[in-house]
Amino acid sequence: MSDPLTNSPLPSPYYQQLLQNEENNDNSLIDLNGWSVVESWKNENFQMNEHQTGYLTNMYASEILSHLYLGSRMAASDKAWLSDHKITHILTIAGDIPPYFPESYAYKVIHVNDYEYVNIMEHFDNTYKFIQQALEENGNILVHCQAGISRSPSVLIAYIMRSRQISFDKAFEFVKKQRPVICPNQGFRNQLRLYESMRYQITKASPKYWGYLAKRWSRTILHAKIKA
Repeated sequence: MSDPLTNSPLPSPYYQQLLQNEENNDNSLIDLNGWSVVESWKNENFQMNEHQTGYLTNMYASEILSHLYLGSRMAASDKAWLSDHKITHILTIAGDIPPYFPESYAYKVIHVNDYEYVNIMEHFDNTYKFIQQALEENGNILVHCQAGISRSPSVLIAYIMRSRQISFDKAFEFVKKQRPVICPNQGFRNQLRLYESMRYQITKASPKYWGYLAKRWSRTILHAKIKA
């Protein structure tokens, strides 16, 4: 039997256990799904090359700052991964992903779809406060969306911009270095640049923010007329 990520043999103890389970018609003794497999490989000193490690990192989550992880729905739904990384807080940036373990972690869910026209910037104050609170409480926080590519990176970049008082370009490059798979959609990137120009503060009195909202409303009206 081979590992689906590498086409290489699984560690022998687990292959032998699988054979024994199959002979006994017992599928309950070993779970080959999720982070528990990775933990098993780690315990067996199973060596993975940089491509295999990168695949697993992108599939689950990457540590961007100390105690601050950016990742996917897979990490958020895997109790073994959450326990292994001592997660205490989970920030979900998605339209349809509910809290998986509400009794075990502090959650905040921001309902956002991954479209360029979506106003993700309006949530930056709330997401900043939740991340900051988790870190001040000495917790470990996972920020995630579906794949950890567009929505959750945008929120985390905004957090780093404000907390470090740095530009979008610098924050983006920093996060991308830790998690190369990130790729916020162009609409979110434009909003992050606007966020920088507003000095990381969003107020209803800001002419720049009102200008953004006016353009957004005009596009919405135009699209509605086209569809009609």
